[in-house]
Amino acid sequence: MCRYSCNPQYVADITMIVGWIVLCASAVAALVGSAGIVVLIAAPFAEEPWLEEQYGSAFKDYEAKARRFF
Repeated sequence: MCRYSCNPQYVADITMIVGWIVLCASAVAALVGSAGIVVLIAAPFAEEPWLEEQYGSAFKDYEAKARRFF
């Protein structure tokens, strides 16, 4: 999976949250779930500078081959 997505764990977490929102079918679940999805979408943007600093060109090569989410 990591060959296709740099963040497969976030993709799975977002998918689970969407399922939870659908199963709950409530406005509160949609609000809380949407907040969680926003955090999970923002997380890679915070991590990537650190990864570039730690792994340098190896991370840049990996990032060029695998997309951020899909």
